[in-house]
Amino acid sequence: PHHFYTVLLELFKNSMKATVELHGRRTEDHDPLFGEQLPAVNVTIAGGERDCMVRISDQGGGIPPAHSNRVWKFNFSTAPEGMGELSGFGFGLSISRVFAQYWGGDLQMQNMENHGVDTFYRLGVPASNLQGKEQEWEKRKHFVSTHGYRTH
Repeated sequence: PHHFYTVLLELFKNSMKATVELHGRRTEDHDPLFGEQLPAVNVTIAGGERDCMVRISDQGGGIPPAHSNRVWKFNFSTAPEGMGELSGFGFGLSISRVFAQYWGGDLQMQNMENHGVDTFYRLGVPASNLQGKEQEWEKRKHFVSTHGYRTH
């Protein structure tokens, strides 16, 4: 469903943006780092009798304590003004959580200051409901593996 991809896109975007901003210019000559030179954004997918979970883990430095309670609020953003098309509006995480909860799931974060964030997307759908859908995942697996994400 479209809402599933919308939520995942937001979570990937936030994790990759934080990782690049923290690690992207850590060379002595300030040349940007790309691809495998950056820490991976890891994805773990697990299913059970009650629901399925997607965990996205990054090493983007975490969320400053002053902002950790505000990230779910509409119109709140940690991005500087004028960042561009993909960030800074303050709707991404809040609308993603609304989508997840509307469809019976949830969105939670575990912040590790000065390290990164683990985001947990609970789908609210038992793994048995996803039987037979593996073919859809296989179609997208090539995209995931060729764009620097690691899945387990």
